[in-house]
Amino acid sequence: AVAHLQRALTFARPGQGATLHLSLTKLYEHSVKDLPRALYHARLAAPVELPADHQLRLERLERRLSRQGA
Repeated sequence: AVAHLQRALTFARPGQGATLHLSLTKLYEHSVKDLPRALYHARLAAPVELPADHQLRLERLERRLSRQGA
């Protein structure tokens, strides 16, 4: 699924990328367990999330990453 979404990003029209980044965020966080990539894509997904939801997602990912590094 990740490969398909990454490929879709290369062909995305303006405005479609953020939705794909949100999907990649969820896959990387929950399925692949790659938190740095999840955070990267989460930052690019801001336009398609409510600001409060986006901020919570970023904070959660940053917390989880800091615990991994500890």
